[in-house]
Amino acid sequence: HNLSTLGYNHLTVNHSISFVSLEGVHTQMIEGVWSQVKAMIKVHHGWTAKDLPGQLDQFSFQRECKANHDNIILEFFKLLHVVTFY
Repeated sequence: HNLSTLGYNHLTVNHSISFVSLEGVHTQMIEGVWSQVKAMIKVHHGWTAKDLPGQLDQFSFQRECKANHDNIILEFFKLLHVVTFY
């Protein structure tokens, strides 16, 4: 899939020139998130390739709820309601 067709604006930075582009693009966020994912993988003693998409979805959901100060259980049931009636 092309990221732009999914609604993402993919920005890049050329580290051979600078670690932050003139537009302010940098890789600090993804490096921080990736370190959290790696720690989660380590705690669970690895993930199988089959389980990886679901585990990453769960990680993203929990991270988003925490960032928005949402009640994770309430948000889960809201999603369950949407899926049930989809």
